[in-house]
Amino acid sequence: AGMHGRPRPFLVAILIGLAAEALFLWGVTIPSKIVFDEIHYVPAARALLSLSGPVNTEHPLLAKEFIAAGIALFSDNALGWRFFSTIAGAATVMGVFAILWLLYRRMRPAVMGAIFALLNFTIYVEARIAMIDPFLAAFTLWGIAAMLWAMRAPPGKAWPRWILSAVLFGLAVGTKWAAVPYVAWAG
Repeated sequence: AGMHGRPRPFLVAILIGLAAEALFLWGVTIPSKIVFDEIHYVPAARALLSLSGPVNTEHPLLAKEFIAAGIALFSDNALGWRFFSTIAGAATVMGVFAILWLLYRRMRPAVMGAIFALLNFTIYVEARIAMIDPFLAAFTLWGIAAMLWAMRAPPGKAWPRWILSAVLFGLAVGTKWAAVPYVAWAG
């Protein structure tokens, strides 16, 4: 709450996001070898960096570009492969907060929902592995949040928020084709 007891959702969301990022980053380089479906996405990211042609073409490129950006920033190692997944995981937790805040305009349900998301083992694991699903979750949840934000806009002010929602849903589809049903549901 602010000085006069008014809630400060933006500040709370940032603090929750920072806590989530710290949790997801802690020990993210263990194991230091490729695990599970990273076997598909790390080589695809390497192929993007080397400009050797597309790999893993059954999925769109966006999430693999994030993995490639991590490799470009932090080298071809576990931190490089997984860094942007941790960011997507933290964004997912913040997205849960944003959706609940926009639905209820109450801090307690928004914070509790974010805490449950933070402690959700699926989100935890996905946020610490170089796969495309963390990006799908982040963009989809933020697309929903932007749509709710548009629905709460003052008259005549909704269009930029609707456009933001459309862009976020488009980014979700650019991550994984499985986002298409969410876009249809949002429509």
